[in-house]
Amino acid sequence: MKFVKLEEREFDKFASKHPNSSFYQSSSWGHLKEANGWSMHLLGIKNDNKIIAGTLLLSKKTPIGYDMFYAPRGFLLDYDNYEVLDFFTDNIKKYAKKRKGIFIKIDPYISYQERDINGNIVENGNNNKKAFDNLLRLGYKHFGFNIMQDTLQPRWMFVTDTKDETIDSIMKKMDPKTRQILHKCEKLGIYTREIDYDELPKFKDIMEKTGERREFIDRPLSYYQEMYKHLHN
Repeated sequence: MKFVKLEEREFDKFASKHPNSSFYQSSSWGHLKEANGWSMHLLGIKNDNKIIAGTLLLSKKTPIGYDMFYAPRGFLLDYDNYEVLDFFTDNIKKYAKKRKGIFIKIDPYISYQERDINGNIVENGNNNKKAFDNLLRLGYKHFGFNIMQDTLQPRWMFVTDTKDETIDSIMKKMDPKTRQILHKCEKLGIYTREIDYDELPKFKDIMEKTGERREFIDRPLSYYQEMYKHLHN
């Protein structure tokens, strides 16, 4: 195994096909963050010239002169494979240390435990406890099982598999109150559409008012404009 810097094209090709793929782990997201004061690093492991692990790693200078490092939605690798995770972790730490890194933060895009619509653990459901244990074994510090929204990304997510599903079959699985709200929206003529760049001020206005009402932090208009430029296509 060899720890390497990756070119944008090869990283994006690898990332797009990975089971834990997300727009957070893409060079486009890296360029967006660069526009907001971060630095982008594309790193990986090659084995026989084939990429077997990779990550977009972001860094930013802190007020005390050191850099903090963050891999949005974690590394793209098999967390159950301790050997690969250990090798990648060790080299990422060395890489950050050479660049005056003070800490490295990850929030892997994997579920700890499968739960039902009411939050109850699914008997014989999917889990990633082995991956969790491997991370602890390597010295990662877990944030805890709190349910508050005090982390960079949501810690509790609801995901439904839509493969081979229809709108009707998906609706049947929803909570009755959710179905009621959706049907009400249809009757009121509410619909969604894609907006153009010059309509972003309208979007910003909606986000700002919603943020005040629902108590979440909104972004400045410039952030949405940069996001549109880097991620729209």
